[in-house]
Amino acid sequence: MTEIDLAFLAGPFERPECPAKVKVPLKIEKPVVGTINLDEEDTQFPAYIVPLDKKYAELYTIVPPLKKNAELGSVVTINKDASLDSEDGVKLENVSENQIKVTIGGKDFTSVYLNAKDAQRPYLYPLLAPCGVGVTRNWPIKKDVSGDSTDHVHHKSCWTAWGDINGVDNWSDGRKKGRQETKKILEVVSSPVFGKVKMHNIWTDRKGREQISEIRDIVFYNTKNVRLVDFTISLKATQEDLTFGDTKEGGFLSIRVATPMEVKKKQGGKIQNSFGGKNEGQTWGKRAQWCDYSGIVDEKEAGVAIFDNPANYMFPTYWHVRNYGLMGANPLGISHFLGRKNDGSIILKKGGSLVFKYRLVVHDGYADDANLQEHYLNYYYPCSLVLF
Repeated sequence: MTEIDLAFLAGPFERPECPAKVKVPLKIEKPVVGTINLDEEDTQFPAYIVPLDKKYAELYTIVPPLKKNAELGSVVTINKDASLDSEDGVKLENVSENQIKVTIGGKDFTSVYLNAKDAQRPYLYPLLAPCGVGVTRNWPIKKDVSGDSTDHVHHKSCWTAWGDINGVDNWSDGRKKGRQETKKILEVVSSPVFGKVKMHNIWTDRKGREQISEIRDIVFYNTKNVRLVDFTISLKATQEDLTFGDTKEGGFLSIRVATPMEVKKKQGGKIQNSFGGKNEGQTWGKRAQWCDYSGIVDEKEAGVAIFDNPANYMFPTYWHVRNYGLMGANPLGISHFLGRKNDGSIILKKGGSLVFKYRLVVHDGYADDANLQEHYLNYYYPCSLVLF
């Protein structure tokens, strides 16, 4: 057994559950797990430790809720022989060559679909809130759900796409549209703290010629009160210079919400952004650090938010969000949002990379009920872990 003394510093904020990490002096050759015991409290929670080099490792954990300015000591007990699998953790399971199922704490959350015969791009479906209801539309993935909206067949639950890359539409579906093919799954991780899938995708034009080599990391955290998912989308121009055109038809992370949540249905659906804007009229084409779409599904209130990362191009992003159910982070469609005299296009030189990071939050209740501003502070300014 190895022990590490660790302090948790909340800083000047109330902290809901917070994913956090710290570099620790520990020599390990493979990932190991540990148990964190808070001083003077009967509280235990897991740690997951990954080797960095011959002397150091990275310790990951989910910090429990902390009061403003709280400072708590702890002891991390590391068991190098313990199993990484945990029924209470995040488990990723290969159901088939096209589906990776994700469970959190033994409960279904979502599946990652890739190279599916009915889709031109990878997607996540469903996205289940902690209360158990799905916050994304079933159609066209499931076509037998009565009452589902059936517009925009390319809106598949949760996906990444762009509608103008050197004139190629890799947003819409059809034989003359672009595609995203998953060439290889690079990494699949299950652990008590998070699960992860890392994939290599190729974006092609209408004739199947490669335009972009993409590495996509998706991390699913073992939180109890919300579902948190981090995306890192790294796009590399491999064949030629690429112009990402100014278009509203795109979202580097996009959601199509469950039909009952659509604002236009007038059944309780609501859009809200970080500045307090409400519904399409106050949020479409507006910049904000986050945007949320919530409503009532099967008599339960639930929603989904996308957090923009401060390192992203054009932070805070513009939002392509509609009363009919679409929500996407769109940093480039400026001529549509601000007027035709503006041009949001960017050129990615051959060999260059463009990286976008987002956090997805699937929650019970509406935006205010879910304390989204506090969760955003966790993303923007995480809880500090300090060795002592």
